[in-house]
Amino acid sequence: QEDLQDPRSKSFLHLCHLLSTMKDETLPRLILMENVVGFEKSGSCERWRQVMSQRHYRVGHFHVNPTQIGIPNDRPRYYSIAVLQEEGGSRSSRNDWYTNYLSKEKVESPRRDDDDTTTKKDPTTEDTIAPIISTLPLIHIQTSIMPLGVYPLDQVVVSHDDDGDADENDNSDKPSSSLLKVQPISNFLDPSPPTTTTVEGDNNSNNNHHEDDNHQDHFQSSSLSSSSLTIPSKLLQKSAAWCFDIVTPTDGRSACFTHAYGKYIKGTGSILYTGPSTGNFQLEDPSKRQYDANWYEMKVSATIKDGQNAEEQQQQQQHLRYFSGTEIARLLGFPILNTKDESPGKELNNVGDGAPIQSDETSSSLSFTFPGSCTLKQQWKLLGNSINVKVASKIVLLGLYNMMMGDDD
Repeated sequence: QEDLQDPRSKSFLHLCHLLSTMKDETLPRLILMENVVGFEKSGSCERWRQVMSQRHYRVGHFHVNPTQIGIPNDRPRYYSIAVLQEEGGSRSSRNDWYTNYLSKEKVESPRRDDDDTTTKKDPTTEDTIAPIISTLPLIHIQTSIMPLGVYPLDQVVVSHDDDGDADENDNSDKPSSSLLKVQPISNFLDPSPPTTTTVEGDNNSNNNHHEDDNHQDHFQSSSLSSSSLTIPSKLLQKSAAWCFDIVTPTDGRSACFTHAYGKYIKGTGSILYTGPSTGNFQLEDPSKRQYDANWYEMKVSATIKDGQNAEEQQQQQQHLRYFSGTEIARLLGFPILNTKDESPGKELNNVGDGAPIQSDETSSSLSFTFPGSCTLKQQWKLLGNSINVKVASKIVLLGLYNMMMGDDD
């Protein structure tokens, strides 16, 4: 929110300064940047765009969610891909599909209101960074890359039930051949619960309404067994437990996982219900959930009314668990092998727009694993600060097409 004055921006602004002062022959030919949605409205992004213009990069700006490539996880992000075009060089006269996604932003060199364009001083060494004088046109955000299998959101079908049926209001007026069906979460789950991953306790939890402040005792054991991912019953009885985002293996969505997963409840990621479905079992859509101070008493009353005893209720609660580190990693596109016949992300074969679609098969030579010393909580934290590598690879592939084939020989 502090934008240029935020100390966390200094590393990024320093990179912008380096790019603006590097010799032409040392400039990177391709740059990928990822940030939160809304970054494109910041002063930091404006400085980035001005440097890209100054150094003659062709740039594309995107908002992409993993669901747009068939992965059942909500993680919308801003992406920018920049491809270096040599000054005075001629761009290909061919109107190939990939050239339409990047453009040259023709603006003045970057400057601030307290310096000029000839200064070589790194602005991040100053106590206060002056605002940028804007010379940029409005940014054009693109939201799909169909030739590479990144579908528009209105052509994505999200399934929510055992039969794989989509919401009745989703895409009902579009032919099925133009739609992308998001894979179920079951395709991304571990074949069997992990048994050797170590976990460490956290004695520094703060107390607030949305924090899972006492369940850290559940993670004091030296190894992670099949029951260690289970949500502690004491936590489920807390008033903050209504904030849990609960999904099932048949769902086609999960919430964005953050570095605070397993520590806080609200807004840190989904938990999984793996028990049997009954006629009385139905998950409320997250957007429709509201807090009720008497929610737990109402839940117990409903249980008694439905004839479910305390033991049965406890058994049902035991089917609620956290996602493991490898499961979250798969949802973030990391190539982790499992025992299923198909690897996650294999749904794309051809989208008919002239671009060859590469197979997303996972081989043992390309598989990802965590170091043996990496604890579950460390895995959660690392993944929460990560990117979706499959989405990023689509954006990079677009840049490579422009870099390798965009210039006439």
